[in-house]
Amino acid sequence: MAHFILIHGAYGSRNENWFPWIRRELHRLGQHVHTPEFTTPEGQCLDSWMRSFRHCRRYMRPDTVLIGHSLGCAFILSLLEGRKRPVRAAFMIAGFIGKLGISEFDGLNTTFTDKEFDWRSIRKNCLKFRFFASANDPYVPVEKVRQLAKFVKRRPRVIKDAGHFNEECRFMRFDALLTEIKRLLAKAREPKSAVPRSRKPRRRTHP
Repeated sequence: MAHFILIHGAYGSRNENWFPWIRRELHRLGQHVHTPEFTTPEGQCLDSWMRSFRHCRRYMRPDTVLIGHSLGCAFILSLLEGRKRPVRAAFMIAGFIGKLGISEFDGLNTTFTDKEFDWRSIRKNCLKFRFFASANDPYVPVEKVRQLAKFVKRRPRVIKDAGHFNEECRFMRFDALLTEIKRLLAKAREPKSAVPRSRKPRRRTHP
C-alpha cells in the first residue's frame, strides 16, 4: 500500500472539488490517503502551510504519491526541495510558478511561487512527475503549466473543458487522474527482473 497526500490550493479545502471522490477511490484500492487542511486565504503563507504539514511528514516515504491542485503544486515543490530520499510520484494539476497576472491571487501566493527553486533537488527527490492542464482554465493558462513541467523535463496532458478542475466548473471526479494512478500502482506491483551477476573470468593455468 502506498501513501497518498492530497494538497489543495488557495481558497481551497480538503473536502471540495474532486478530492472527496479521489479519496474514496483510493480507499477502494486499499491505499492510505492523507488530506491536510491549510489556512487560506487568511494567514496563507509558505511558513504556515509548512507548519500545518508537520503531522504528515511521517508519511513522506519512498512509496508516497503527492497530488497537488493549483497552488498546492508549488507547495509540493518546496516539500521536495527538503527531501533526503525521493518519493514515488507527484501529480500536478493546474500547477504554476510565478505570477498569474491576477491581483487577487498574486499577492497571496507570492511566498510559494516567487522564489528560487532548487530544481536539481526537486528532480532528484521525485521519481515520476505527471502534469495536467485545462484548455479553458480561467486562472492558470496551459502555458503556465507547460512552463512548470519543463523544469522537470515533462509535458502536461491537456484536458478539454475542465476549467480549473474545480467545483465551479462542475469538475467533481477526475477519471484521467485515477487511470494514471492505477497504472502507477500496477507498475509498482510488477516483479523486478533479476539482474544477472557478472561472472569473474577464469584464471588460466599454465603447465
